[in-house]
Amino acid sequence: MNDVIKKISLSDDLSEEDGPGGSDVIVQFGNNDLYVATFYSIGNLEHMIALHNASEERDSETYYKIFNAVIVNDLRETDLMPVIEAMVVEGDFQLVFKKV
Repeated sequence: MNDVIKKISLSDDLSEEDGPGGSDVIVQFGNNDLYVATFYSIGNLEHMIALHNASEERDSETYYKIFNAVIVNDLRETDLMPVIEAMVVEGDFQLVFKKV
């Protein structure tokens, strides 16, 4: 990961009206390599927990698994760049993102 990030894209076109969300985040580097990882907003997780707690099936699930996902405050692309840049520097990028 010595290349510069060229572009960050979301698999879902999220807007303010959509509320909290989750999306695959696609990172394109200067050499055109693409990587993808799933990101969730904190609001999205709170929303999913509230729906689960209101459902009749809540007693059937004792735990949830989220593999290779990142939780962020929100999914605005301008807020994702510093998160992804930090992940590259810290070495976490390779743990979460998969090459496409």
